[in-house]
Amino acid sequence: MKRPLITRHHAMAAVAALTLLLIAGCGPEDEETPLCRSDYECEAGNVCEPSGCQRACADNSDCRVGQRCALRRVEEGLVCTRVGAGG
Repeated sequence: MKRPLITRHHAMAAVAALTLLLIAGCGPEDEETPLCRSDYECEAGNVCEPSGCQRACADNSDCRVGQRCALRRVEEGLVCTRVGAGG
């Protein structure tokens, strides 16, 4: 009897490897935003927003995908905020 080219064990190993690759590629899209209570708790160049520390910016190109550069408060200047967020 001729042995099949792909054995059951090979098929299971291939499925397991594919599953691991898919899981590894499904990480968070953005880094987690550190929570804060004041600007002093954020790294230099960042400001504290209700959603956590956000980057200060000069224009939209300074922000991540899905964010825009918007005026936070007149005295504090511009900060990256989620598109559609009030600001």
